[in-house]
Amino acid sequence: MRRGKPLTQFCNFAIVLAIASFIFITGIPVSKIAGVYDVLPAKDSIGYSMDLTGGFYAFLEVGDADGEPSSDIMDEAMFTLHKRIESLGIKDFAIAKLDSFRVVVSIPNTGSFQQVMELLTIKAGLEVKNTAGEAFLSNTNVEKARRQSSVGKYSVLIELDSAGKDALALATGEEHFGENITIVLDGKVLRDILVETVNEEGIIQIDGIATDEEAVGLADLLNIGELTLNFAISEVESFEPVSREASIGKIHAAGLAGFLVVFVYLIIVYRGIGVAASLSLISFLVIYLNALAMFKVSLTVTGLLGIVASFGIVVGSHVALLARCKDEFANGKAPHVAISEASAATRMQIQDSNIAVIALGLAVSAIGIDASKSFAATLLIGTTANLMVSGFLAKWIFGTFLSAFELPGNMLFGSMKRGGV
Repeated sequence: MRRGKPLTQFCNFAIVLAIASFIFITGIPVSKIAGVYDVLPAKDSIGYSMDLTGGFYAFLEVGDADGEPSSDIMDEAMFTLHKRIESLGIKDFAIAKLDSFRVVVSIPNTGSFQQVMELLTIKAGLEVKNTAGEAFLSNTNVEKARRQSSVGKYSVLIELDSAGKDALALATGEEHFGENITIVLDGKVLRDILVETVNEEGIIQIDGIATDEEAVGLADLLNIGELTLNFAISEVESFEPVSREASIGKIHAAGLAGFLVVFVYLIIVYRGIGVAASLSLISFLVIYLNALAMFKVSLTVTGLLGIVASFGIVVGSHVALLARCKDEFANGKAPHVAISEASAATRMQIQDSNIAVIALGLAVSAIGIDASKSFAATLLIGTTANLMVSGFLAKWIFGTFLSAFELPGNMLFGSMKRGGV
């Protein structure tokens, strides 16, 4: 049998899997290369709830100058706070109204404490003023703000709505040539612009921003809008994770150690086909955790149990397939025939068991409490990924590995003596 094509296919698959795993672990700073966006590492793409990270409560009070705000104004301010915190990529947080004057914000420990504190109190009131100091543009005229970078220089472009375009065209008319217009945010001058041409495009540029992060932050503030109330932070309290022994780093280390133990076991017991099974499990891991990130699942303690259960199910499915392959080969079947018949024999078993687990997950998600719903979400996604990998991809990996390397039986399936036979 010619090995060239299967070997090429297997090597291409291994390379693609290695690249995907590398990106999965480290991410790619695309914004630093092409000015687009970042591909974040999985650990940053997947959110962690406050019962895993701990966090802090920030108590906010409305300033005296605002008087007692109406319910609508308070709701609008809370919505603005929500969008601001969300813009930092923080997935698990809560904002609650205590009374007519006070709000509490619950934030997980994410390393963004100082940024969050600033966003909770800054109003982000935008004004564009003429030479006489009269404001002719405000936040209500902002259609869209976006950050722009070029050779280490950062700026924010503000696109105005139709009313803003007309006002800017009038303020930069020929009769105003030689005058200045000033861009102000919360009383701080961001830029003075000398009027030399009529601006009919309705675009204002803020230059001289020190870092890319500052440019992104300013653009987000302008897009989200002005905070309708003056909040002051009256108190900040920290709280611990549910288990003080728990930490995200320890969770990652435990998961990695678990995977390595399984890989070593599969390779020792099943030899060559165990290597193929390990690659199949890595494929499952990449698909599964990227799906968690795509669906923006925020992991809780119960969600971690769902991940452990999902990994147990996929390992069990692979072991069932491997054991059947080994038995078929021990009964005198050729390696390719053993893999094909073992896959056919176990497919319905794997499919039925996984569908039963999916039904369980749907039931828990529909009628369970919030804690159990996190378990159901991770279990549902993991079981669906297992159906794809164990039901279809594993057979292709096993067959391609066998054709590519053509190992002898004892190297391919390990010892035929099992269970004392």
